Amino acid sequence: MQPYIIWIADGQAFEYSGQNTLASIVKWVQKKSGPPSIKVSNCEKFRQKIDKSKDLNFVYFGAFEGELFNLFIEAAKSNEVYKAYHAPASCTELMGSQSDTLNIYRPFEDKHIVYFAKNLKYEKVIEWLADQSLPEVVEMTIEYVDMILSEDNPKNALVLFTDFKDDVDVELTNKFYQVAKELRHKLLFVTSGTQGDDLQKLFASDVGVIHTPTIRLVVQKDGELLKYMYEGDLL
Repeated sequence: MQPYIIWIADGQAFEYSGQNTLASIVKWVQKKSGPPSIKVSNCEKFRQKIDKSKDLNFVYFGAFEGELFNLFIEAAKSNEVYKAYHAPASCTELMGSQSDTLNIYRPFEDKHIVYFAKNLKYEKVIEWLADQSLPEVVEMTIEYVDMILSEDNPKNALVLFTDFKDDVDVELTNKFYQVAKELRHKLLFVTSGTQGDDLQKLFASDVGVIHTPTIRLVVQKDGELLKYMYEGDLL
């Protein structure tokens, strides 16, 4: 049986489902022990904070009441990844947004995303937050390996192993990013070097020995990690 962490508050139990890293657990505890969202009182200081932030930030602009605000608070309570803030409508011009909107500010790719939709539903907002929490392509690190190997919610992954040494590697990497734009909702797209370290060998034991670049599809099914090598033309 795997060890697990539970936060108990107001008679309710919340099980931790994030990554098995100290930083992720500490962030989860801080979020559970504090308010679901932090009120913004100084727009300029908030803009500076967001500009420098390396975190995922979930921000509501508008009046601190009403259906949309209540939905925002409920989403902020349940989310374990984002830092949440609620700001008055007077901050929107400085932050490049509009009143009565939900926003994501993140440190990669499209750094500011606004949720535009009629008849907002809690489930759709949670889905949107999850979908925008990762870059289209990530580098192989222990954090993303944990996602792939997760027992509760494993992610299927497409891994590109390349040493980025010549034009072929660069062209293939660019195509890999193009595919990721279209299929990011279905797979975790990962790039990796070819040194043959322990993380890489989890998904391709022959990396460092065989010719690269190479692409592997990694799927966890019924507790078994399945690895498939793409054998067609890469370019």
